Amino acid sequence: MSNPGSSVTVRRKRRKSSFAFYIYAILKNNIQGDQGISKKAMQTVDSFVGDMLMQLAAEAGRLAKYSGRRTIQERDVRAACMLIVQDREIALAADQAMNRYRATCK
Repeated sequence: MSNPGSSVTVRRKRRKSSFAFYIYAILKNNIQGDQGISKKAMQTVDSFVGDMLMQLAAEAGRLAKYSGRRTIQERDVRAACMLIVQDREIALAADQAMNRYRATCK
């Protein structure tokens, strides 16, 4: 973006995608209603969520490719979650969250 007659170009900052809004909402609504979270802690949790999402997407993509499909399906995401998250209780919690999401979509 430049002004007519001016050689100065104004650059806009890129927006960095973040899960901070959603993390904060879950913290307030489901876990600790009266407790806050520091900026550093939010950055750490946001980084963790982003990394996990990238790992899940990559693994689900690999599973879809092995099956000869070009589209990631729900079962690929479930299987990727079971492969990446080694703790059985956490994987089951993710499975329950997916079931709740599917129920709200109907």
